[in-house]
Amino acid sequence: MQNIFISHDSRDAVLASAIENLIFDIAGKKVSISNSSSKDTESKIPLGSDWLAWVKEKIKSSDLTLVLLTPRSIKNQW
Repeated sequence: MQNIFISHDSRDAVLASAIENLIFDIAGKKVSISNSSSKDTESKIPLGSDWLAWVKEKIKSSDLTLVLLTPRSIKNQW
């Protein structure tokens, strides 16, 4: 199973979800996808955790990281 992490601005959660659904439609159970605003509680940042540490760990442990660059995310200081 391939692990995929979708990094995105929280304001682009709908776009991240759409991409996640598209990947699942194509790859099915062959992939595991994480993103900070996933509806799946095991795939999103645990409540109260250090979000930056979580993101860094996901980048390190994923086979593929997709970074969503949108006008909103480019303006964000993070």
